[in-house]
Amino acid sequence: MRCDLTPLERQILDRGGNSNVTRQRRTIVVASGLGFAALLIAMAFVKRSWQSVLVIALLYIAITVWEKVAYANAGLAYKSLIQKLKANLAEGGSSQPLPGRDA
Repeated sequence: MRCDLTPLERQILDRGGNSNVTRQRRTIVVASGLGFAALLIAMAFVKRSWQSVLVIALLYIAITVWEKVAYANAGLAYKSLIQKLKANLAEGGSSQPLPGRDA
């Protein structure tokens, strides 16, 4: 059986053993959270304006929502990839190289 993968599934399979990608994402998420917290505190003291604090808080919420949606989409892609690989193994495709991997 030939296992047809989407480009996202192929990318996930190719990056499967690369823990540096996960570490980099984790660092970016933590740094952005700390950066926004620092910016929020600084604007609260410097401007003493609730409008500027509100804008920064709303921007942070928008970025957080985007991160959560991206995480959920990645979870769906992982599930799809697992199902395709499971079907490939069930049909005796285990002797063939996996798509996206060099033989």
